[in-house]
Amino acid sequence: VLSGLLIVSIAAVPVPITTTPIQSPDESPDDTGGEIVFMSDRTGNWDIYRMEIHPSGRMLDNIEYNLTDHPAEDVDPNWSPDGTQIVFASDREDHDQELYIMDADGSNVQRLTDSRGADFDPAWSPDGEWIVFSSNRESTPFELYLIRPDGNDLQRITREQGETRYADWQP
Repeated sequence: VLSGLLIVSIAAVPVPITTTPIQSPDESPDDTGGEIVFMSDRTGNWDIYRMEIHPSGRMLDNIEYNLTDHPAEDVDPNWSPDGTQIVFASDREDHDQELYIMDADGSNVQRLTDSRGADFDPAWSPDGEWIVFSSNRESTPFELYLIRPDGNDLQRITREQGETRYADWQP
């Protein structure tokens, strides 16, 4: 758990951008890095937040927007490459982690997966065509899966002896 995310300024002096602990920060995909999404339990429940950030590392409006504000645990946010959507994991419908997609402003939340296991750690492909994620839907150790942003074409891509998690894409 980060005890407040730090961004290093040009002068190499750490600049705190939050006063409470956050996890899983993800910078917006635009050229300026103008926003981050992150998860925090600052209200006693894990939710997804968005905050505007100046390139120098200081907050622009000092406001953190709670995008999910739901009694379930909403975790692991990741921006779509075009910055219009955010994929995240939540236990909001059946008490196990599933993947959901929402618009960048928190509206239009749609369930992406439905399994008996836990689905989490999502990451968009650079072209926006796929989302990779970790799941134990078929076995006890976690494996990696691919799915389209519309919920189609689910594919298991690893079959390891141990646990496989936290995948990410390279451009």
